[in-house]
Amino acid sequence: MPTEVLYWGLKISEWLTLFGVIIGPIVAVAITLWVESQRRRRENKTQILRLILNTRHLAADPQYSTAINLIPVEFSSSLQVMTS
Repeated sequence: MPTEVLYWGLKISEWLTLFGVIIGPIVAVAITLWVESQRRRRENKTQILRLILNTRHLAADPQYSTAINLIPVEFSSSLQVMTS
């Protein structure tokens, strides 16, 4: 009858369970935070686009100026937008 290998008094299956119990929630929270940040970025970009489109006929509108000034902040990672 084979004996099970113990590491610090725990079997391999117990170590894997412990690892899953500790690492699983951490990975789940990290994925949730990443998805939320992506959603927030997209929402901010959409809001700027809506402001520009709603006030495009009134260049003197304060909301238009705000939207134009926010473009470098929200779209700084998009080379195509920044060069246009």
